[in-house]
Amino acid sequence: MAETQRKKRPAPSTARKWLAAATSRKWLFFDNDGSFEHHFDWVPRHLRVGPWSLGTYLFLVTFSVCLLTCAPSDERPPPVALPTSSPWLWVDVSIFAWGSVVLGYIAFRGYLSVLAISYTGLSWLLLTLRAGFAAFGSLLSLPLLLRASEALRFTALAQATVTFAVWNFVLLPVIYKLHCTGAKQRADFIRWNFSFTLVQIHLLNLPMALANVVVGAGARPFVAFDLYLAFVPLFAYALFYVLILDRVGVHLYPIFSPRLHYSVVGYSSLFVIYYGCYHCYDQLIHAPEGQPLPAA
Repeated sequence: MAETQRKKRPAPSTARKWLAAATSRKWLFFDNDGSFEHHFDWVPRHLRVGPWSLGTYLFLVTFSVCLLTCAPSDERPPPVALPTSSPWLWVDVSIFAWGSVVLGYIAFRGYLSVLAISYTGLSWLLLTLRAGFAAFGSLLSLPLLLRASEALRFTALAQATVTFAVWNFVLLPVIYKLHCTGAKQRADFIRWNFSFTLVQIHLLNLPMALANVVVGAGARPFVAFDLYLAFVPLFAYALFYVLILDRVGVHLYPIFSPRLHYSVVGYSSLFVIYYGCYHCYDQLIHAPEGQPLPAA
């Protein structure tokens, strides 16, 4: 008698799992109690699941309306092209090369996906791109690259400043207190914090951004449009964080949870930092060697 064997259904692919999760009516994509693969169990549960605070809704709506209706109309300054004789051109080349090396190292270690979803990763990527656009735009006399570097000028600096300040003076002590419950955990966390990758993206990022934007021949005074262009990716990342990562159960920055009753204070603080950077750094800027690029 012939035996018939029922074929086992193949396990659903990762892509299908994510598609099914994304089309679910539940807020959480996965049944994980708001903690992706239990990596975020250390975050208090009331910051992972539950309704958002009213302040979060008000902030997101208000700022989206402001971005759509309040774009500045001031004249954009011409792109700055540096001569090959300027040492600051080679500073930009070095920043781009080192930023690329660090990104390659992170990819080799298998952590590129983690970096890709973080504000820190976005900050490092934009700083590297900005330096590359400025360097090769000047070397090759390409107006398109120089204009791209101008669009990222203040954005790269502001994001590096926020990453440096928020990680070292806010998140690091918060995680150390909430997550590190034993002596071994505390020692491991400190060792991890001073690893090669984290030193680059949390400590060296700010001096690199200052060298690329604030000091030297490629610097120029900021205009209001620089600040506006920096707010756009900041708001885009905020939407990605609360509408995607929150539903996955990834809570990289618990102090910016949309469920905090004072969430609007945390969100507003970032924009205050951006505005403060805009005015404070502008006082330090000078550009003795940079030449405006002729109109193409």
